[in-house]
Amino acid sequence: MCIRDRLKPGKFPIKTEVVSLTVEGQAEPVEVTLVRPVGPPSLPPVVISHGLWSSPGSFLGWAQHLASHGAPVFLPRHAGSDLNQQAAMLSGQAAPPDPQEFLRRPREVKAVLDALGAGSFPGAEGIVPRNVVFIGHSWGATTALQLAGARSRSTDLWKSCTDPDHPKRNLSWVLQCSFLSAAIPDSLADPRITRVAAVSPPQGLVFAAGLADLQVPVLVVSGSRDLVVPAQPEALTPFSQYPRLGNQLVLVEGGTHFNLPAAADSNGGPLRALLLRWVQGQPIDANSGLADPAGLSMRLPPRP
Repeated sequence: MCIRDRLKPGKFPIKTEVVSLTVEGQAEPVEVTLVRPVGPPSLPPVVISHGLWSSPGSFLGWAQHLASHGAPVFLPRHAGSDLNQQAAMLSGQAAPPDPQEFLRRPREVKAVLDALGAGSFPGAEGIVPRNVVFIGHSWGATTALQLAGARSRSTDLWKSCTDPDHPKRNLSWVLQCSFLSAAIPDSLADPRITRVAAVSPPQGLVFAAGLADLQVPVLVVSGSRDLVVPAQPEALTPFSQYPRLGNQLVLVEGGTHFNLPAAADSNGGPLRALLLRWVQGQPIDANSGLADPAGLSMRLPPRP
């Protein structure tokens, strides 16, 4: 399939529904949006995880594009750190997200896969959690790396969270430092997930000593103008620690923290062809044709 075909919607009509799933050990159910092709899927299941103070709605463009090409897409709402939680916090009705959300998010993703495996996910009949592709943005990308096997192993760098003048400090450390009180060194890798795409991932601090433990291929995507999760300290430098497992780093020229996702009824955004190629299990290289000629350009930085 050429870049032109990956940029266009696929041949499948799609349907969307929202379901509520019970999560073991958690009082609140998790709301999941399912966007799937009508008829038997031709691509593996995809799970998309939103970032801090966001929601599945900000990623329905990705989901609609992938589903039109044959992938059933599941978008859990992480209620402990979603858009509604932000509104409650700003109105004084809630505290900032609990550090335990760092572990709750992977648990909610596993609950989606468990429901698929048990055949109890409404509207997902015939879809099995095999060769799952996980895509996350921002905090969702951190969750993606957890489920790919990255470990939060203690390191002296963590002590820098008490130093506001630390030379490596960037805005994403505010979030990453909040994770550390809940971080555990255990691997949270899920064998049902076989490929991961981490878009704008906060990772340089929380996984400073644990990126070598990644177990599946990871596509890291970073925007050259991302001021929230800057490319150099949170993508380019950490990527040098990744094992050589078929991992790939893509830098989006002019990409920010907010112009890479795609909401509903968009054309799928600037990453639509790149993400589709990754879901299809195809390698990413200089000849892949990654970008929309009318959109943001992309490049593959050389690996150190």
